[in-house]
Amino acid sequence: MRDYRRPLVFTIACLVLCAGCGRGVDHVRTDHFSAVGPARVNTLLVAIDAHAEFERTGEETRTAVRRATGGRAQTLLLDLAEARETGSERSERATRQAIDAARSEGAEAVAVVEVDDCMREFHVPLLPPGWGLQSTLRYTVRVYDVATGAPILSSARFRRDGGLYAVRLPDVRRQLEAGLRDDLAPLLAPREKSSP
Repeated sequence: MRDYRRPLVFTIACLVLCAGCGRGVDHVRTDHFSAVGPARVNTLLVAIDAHAEFERTGEETRTAVRRATGGRAQTLLLDLAEARETGSERSERATRQAIDAARSEGAEAVAVVEVDDCMREFHVPLLPPGWGLQSTLRYTVRVYDVATGAPILSSARFRRDGGLYAVRLPDVRRQLEAGLRDDLAPLLAPREKSSP
């Protein structure tokens, strides 16, 4: 009878050594248009466009915005469910709708947050045998001056973590909150210190 213990121990050792070796990919591109619009604003409306396949993500993004701005920004979930446009046409429609909503709310600036990917996935490939665990976060933030419609800031973020034999992933919602904090918090004017 053949002894399977040695190959089994070798396989388990390889998996343990490789476990969690999945690398993270983090890409951020931010453009500031400092010549236009207010440098710091007191009132900011954040309009969220979570595509139809990420319905739950809309509320999660709203919560992340509140935490990232310390509750200082109003949030609005854009209703683009009936929109048939994709890509730049959808982005333009979201921008128009957001600026109109910000004007009616009296906000100085509006940020359009478009969530394209916010998910975790587990898969079992045939070759090599094992498993894969991966998370993907991809979104854009575009900030506009409400009075003129001129762009203030544009930021695109993409993050992927995990890979083959990964055993642990960072919390995608916390990554979203941290990214939004980096993008939105610098736009808000500092809170006025209350006198004792």
